[in-house]
Amino acid sequence: MPETDAILGWVEETGRYFVMDVWIDGYEPPLLDPVQDVGSISGARQDGVTTLRFARKRRSGDTGHDLSLDGCVHLVFPTHGGVFNAVSKKIRKHELRPFVSDKPICFNKCAGEAVFVQPTTAPKLKPVTPTAPSSTSAVPTQGVELEREEYVVRIKLDGPWLPDYSSRSSPRFTQLSEQITNTLEPTLTQVPGFHKLEF
Repeated sequence: MPETDAILGWVEETGRYFVMDVWIDGYEPPLLDPVQDVGSISGARQDGVTTLRFARKRRSGDTGHDLSLDGCVHLVFPTHGGVFNAVSKKIRKHELRPFVSDKPICFNKCAGEAVFVQPTTAPKLKPVTPTAPSSTSAVPTQGVELEREEYVVRIKLDGPWLPDYSSRSSPRFTQLSEQITNTLEPTLTQVPGFHKLEF
């Protein structure tokens, strides 16, 4: 795999995980990237499945050993990596041919974790029909009623999911929704046109 930017990692039998940023030239062993641009690292092995999680900027600034992820790229997944040495962090060539994504993956089209709600267009105006004249001397008026825009936002919580959260009538759901409301509402009330939070 010549000229390949890679994130290499494994989870040991003890549960200890290791993730590193490497550069691969041809069929030589991977070279440790002098600038390790990965963060938010975690790893686990459960029921024979190894999961590694990490984050890396699309444009890391390391032009020598990191490919830009602004465009679309094919991803390569060596599912049966070679034997590794947990002390020296050296790994041998993969045992089976790696899986390559059928289509290019476009990271620039992914949404981030943080969601900022801000309307991009002016509010829609809905004309109000004038009321019929009444026996009083009041003159009918033409008003304008704003149509509300609604946003659905997903929030990722750090804590564990509890079964009680599934029931809107449970005390734990009420406590969680109040906690979220108390945290978000002070900021959202500063957004022009904000009305309310609903769960």
